Amino acid sequence: MDTTDRITAETNRESPGQRHRSRGERIFFARITGVGSSLPGPPISNTDLMARGVDTNDDWVISRTGIKTRHIAQAGVTSSDLAFEACLRALTVAEIDAS
Repeated sequence: MDTTDRITAETNRESPGQRHRSRGERIFFARITGVGSSLPGPPISNTDLMARGVDTNDDWVISRTGIKTRHIAQAGVTSSDLAFEACLRALTVAEIDAS
């Protein structure tokens, strides 16, 4: 069964609420079979920011925002690049071939 057949088979199943709908009205549903994420580069701590010349300190940032680390994308890395990597990971988790 290829990916298209698998998606079609999963979306054409009757949903639990289907029997409560009027006759002839069809409800489609989707199922999340895999999730993925992607972060750009290594984590950067508040202390690292201070070393880069940002006028702050760790306690100040944590007490106001709760942020301890963040990730900063390198020049040329776009959100779509990160989304692509996340999609590949989601397909791997779902055991679906990306082709």
